[in-house]
Amino acid sequence: MFAIRGHLLWLCMLLSGISSAENKLVSVITLEDYAPLTFTKNAAKGGVNEIIPPGLDSKFLQGYSWDVLRESYHKMGYTIKLSTAPWQRAVESVKAGKIDVLFPTGKNSIRTPYFLYSKEAIDTVYFAIYVHKSSLIKWHGLSSLQGLRVGVNRGFNYGDKWENRPNLTPVILDRISQGFNMLKSKRIDAFVGYQLTWNYVLEQMNLADEFKMFPAFDFTTEHVAVLKSNPIGSALLADFDQGKRKLIQSGQLDSINKNWHIK
Repeated sequence: MFAIRGHLLWLCMLLSGISSAENKLVSVITLEDYAPLTFTKNAAKGGVNEIIPPGLDSKFLQGYSWDVLRESYHKMGYTIKLSTAPWQRAVESVKAGKIDVLFPTGKNSIRTPYFLYSKEAIDTVYFAIYVHKSSLIKWHGLSSLQGLRVGVNRGFNYGDKWENRPNLTPVILDRISQGFNMLKSKRIDAFVGYQLTWNYVLEQMNLADEFKMFPAFDFTTEHVAVLKSNPIGSALLADFDQGKRKLIQSGQLDSINKNWHIK
């Protein structure tokens, strides 16, 4: 009788553990056109919605930052509920409490009042100004843009130096490719962007020789972000941090860096 009870107790504990693991779910949202950090495979557009258990990858999304986030949460036993959207819509989804995690998210004075951030970074981005190769602009910092028409991607973070920029005419854009096309046709004078991503897009558009890039004026680390009012937000950040540290200790982060040519 004792043996039967012991087996029943062990079975109940096992089933309880399975149930707990199955309930360990994190919902995340990101961009689908932020290569090489997060972008869709095979030009799939229109929004990704997937459930991804530990050990599996997305059928639709790829990228350096996605690999870091996915492997960090999977190491902590999480199943990931993945969505993609344009950046401003993604931000609003998290602020409305519909989704737990926004990534990759840079810190700035506009976001910190309502977001909490992971301690571990998910990537690093450098901010730079792009101009047409025929441009006569002489670069001596952001003051060089005084009075010019400068393309700005909607909802993107360009750091606090950019927030304190000189007077200029911002031209709000929805796509990186749109900005370079407008720069090529000289409908804008300059385009502010993230070096790694903007250079990747230029290569894909076969336009790398059409423009020149000034030295980076600022940089930021990007993180996993949650809404401050999310009751499980702090726990989700702590688990990401722990999972990221496990990636580092195991050497798996080095493999991800090499795969995406990140130094």
